[in-house]
Amino acid sequence: MSAIVHTLTPFTSKELLLEALNILNIKYHLSENSIITDRVDYYGHQTFVLLNERYQFKHDSSADVGSRFRTYPWGTINFKEWKTASEFLNAVETEYNKAYGRMIERLAEEERIKEEERKRELVEQQRKSIISKAKEKGYSIKEIKKDKGVQLVLTRTIH
Repeated sequence: MSAIVHTLTPFTSKELLLEALNILNIKYHLSENSIITDRVDYYGHQTFVLLNERYQFKHDSSADVGSRFRTYPWGTINFKEWKTASEFLNAVETEYNKAYGRMIERLAEEERIKEEERKRELVEQQRKSIISKAKEKGYSIKEIKKDKGVQLVLTRTIH
């Protein structure tokens, strides 16, 4: 006897879940709060449903029996290698975690770039402030580029 099972998953990000499915070459289409996969069991398409800000995997209980060396119990499947629901979720979780790692690296790089830009802006503000104050006091300013920095040479001629 089989039943519809709602398996709790650690997936909270739709974008990362879709990225994982794409990497695994799982075809899907989107519904309002669901990701409907091309994996089919006795009750139809296996689906990720968003409930309480977390995706649950909806599938037939018999989709988690047998081994990959025998055919799926409900008929012929058009997949090169059928995976049980557990094997499928493990594969999705592995790719999801890799996608999460890439996202963290990307966010860290974006933050590093923003921090460098903030530092450049601060240096530019200080440079402008120094030049402005120096001109008010009658200095002439010469900028010399040195390595990664700028040296300001202030001179004043007294008559």
